[in-house]
Amino acid sequence: MNKKYAVAVICAAALAGSFGVTGVCAETYDLPDDYRVSGGKISYDFSDSASASDFAVYTEFDRSPTVTDERMVCWSLAEQKIVYKNAMYSDVDVSVDIGTINKNGKFDAGIYVGLKSGVTGALDGVTGYCVNIERGASESRYYLKLHEFDHRWLGTRKEAVLVLPLNVVRLRVVVKNGTLYAFAGETNTPQLTYNAGDLFGYVGFRSFYSPNTFDNIEIIGSANEPNTEQLNALVLRAREIADIVTDESRASLDAALTSAERAAESENAYDIDTAVTQLKTAIDSAVVKRDYSVLVQWIAEADRISNTDGKTYTANSWASFCKVLEMCKCFTAESDPEQISYWADRLRLRMDTLVELKGAEI
Repeated sequence: MNKKYAVAVICAAALAGSFGVTGVCAETYDLPDDYRVSGGKISYDFSDSASASDFAVYTEFDRSPTVTDERMVCWSLAEQKIVYKNAMYSDVDVSVDIGTINKNGKFDAGIYVGLKSGVTGALDGVTGYCVNIERGASESRYYLKLHEFDHRWLGTRKEAVLVLPLNVVRLRVVVKNGTLYAFAGETNTPQLTYNAGDLFGYVGFRSFYSPNTFDNIEIIGSANEPNTEQLNALVLRAREIADIVTDESRASLDAALTSAERAAESENAYDIDTAVTQLKTAIDSAVVKRDYSVLVQWIAEADRISNTDGKTYTANSWASFCKVLEMCKCFTAESDPEQISYWADRLRLRMDTLVELKGAEI
């Protein structure tokens, strides 16, 4: 058995400590090429209140949507519109987490595409389409509906019935070559497809007399400049550590760096996201190269640590430390260098993260 992978959880934790890299945060789902559009991606999680200024808000009455707890929160007694005002799109990929303020509360909210007029006008006074998620409070069945507007509501053009999580649903709408695709939940297969013809306009979000929230907004389209800031930062980090990691880790880093170069050249948001994920994974799982002499030195240091009568460190942290120390003592100077490096780092981590009992006297 390859001991290196027997403790994958420890490995991830150790590298987070060694290199200061957070865990990989992948998208909920990815899209096949058939549904991908060209252009860069912009993202909003509303952790910075200033980001709300990029959206025009409209409410039927006097209480506008607000940013609360890092989400855009809508009032339940009005129709409310939240429109991204910095760009207009033809082909576009827009997604958002739609939640409910109340546990298992009502859903009547969705994504606008192709908005041309009435953006800040009266009730339903827009021109464009809205893909809506609709569900009564505490019900398990959702209706995924496509509504058309032309200065007024023209009707529901298509709908599907779905069973989805009760409190937060990821909704994604893609418009490509005149066809509209809607994805709800963790799927990369559209649950609703409609020939919308030539669409061009703003994108946005709608809540209709429903206590819903919007968060983690992503918009991909040619109107957006490709953003390679995160990718570039990861490339620099990967190059910084390339010479201090094991051969196996170096191979993973090199492969990820090659993908990053291609993604940067393509200026494609999907390729950039994939390259970012690959680089994060390679960095998080990298193992620092350690000589056997380092392992011997750390074993000696570990042997000097005492937990007299079990009163210095917590039982769990001490037991984990002892198991790793026992494993490290099995190696010799002729052992696999990858294994020596891996377990030396695990031992260092366990020594550095021993948890002291409250009030213990050292």
